[in-house]
Amino acid sequence: MPARDVPGGGPVLNLGETDFVVRADRLAREVGRFLQVLRQRRLVKEPGVAETLDWTEALLTLRQASLEPEVVTQTLGCLLKDRADLETMTPEEVASLVTSVREPS
Repeated sequence: MPARDVPGGGPVLNLGETDFVVRADRLAREVGRFLQVLRQRRLVKEPGVAETLDWTEALLTLRQASLEPEVVTQTLGCLLKDRADLETMTPEEVASLVTSVREPS
């Protein structure tokens, strides 16, 4: 799923036969803050660059402009590769983390 830039429009993500402009500035900032908060936890395996890129690609594929607790919970497996880390993250905890890093609408 290649992405390309267009002048003044941000990246364009090719989803099959359709292209759409992704304004990902807000999402990128929220992902960065989420990772900072997540890395403060005791994790068996901290997410690296590859996991971060995989997760961000999944969020963009799902057309997310901002982090949503339900989507983060469903896609956390892209970011956390150790089963113990995944099992300790409850949906309520994910929602709390997302709330703490989200930008106001």
